[in-house]
Amino acid sequence: MTPLFGWLRDRRRQREQHAAAWAQEAGPDGLKPFQLAARERVDRILTTLGAPIQWSIEQLGQESGPSLIGRAPSIFLVVEIDDDTFSFTVRDKGDYLEWWDYLTPAAMIDEFVSRVRANTRSPEHRARDA
Repeated sequence: MTPLFGWLRDRRRQREQHAAAWAQEAGPDGLKPFQLAARERVDRILTTLGAPIQWSIEQLGQESGPSLIGRAPSIFLVVEIDDDTFSFTVRDKGDYLEWWDYLTPAAMIDEFVSRVRANTRSPEHRARDA
């Protein structure tokens, strides 16, 4: 087998593994398990900060499933967990991640949680900065 055919075979296998990792059945509420796992991880961060978050399920577009929208007004945080992107905004700064950049949902959740944690602060820190 030539190096080119080996590379093509490996690329095809990687694409198949990527698709399989992200192909999850939605629950009765239309949410996929990785969306719920991401919400749980965000909840843990905000609990340690003492910042309550309110979640809602919203249908933002016709091409995808429902989204989890979280709002934590005490730290000016809005989180959106879709079935193909995760995003957040703190005050006027935001960030988003897209599924095709991550081999598995777990890898994307880890990166998302890391970014949310880095961009949120406790109410005590905000009071000291004022």
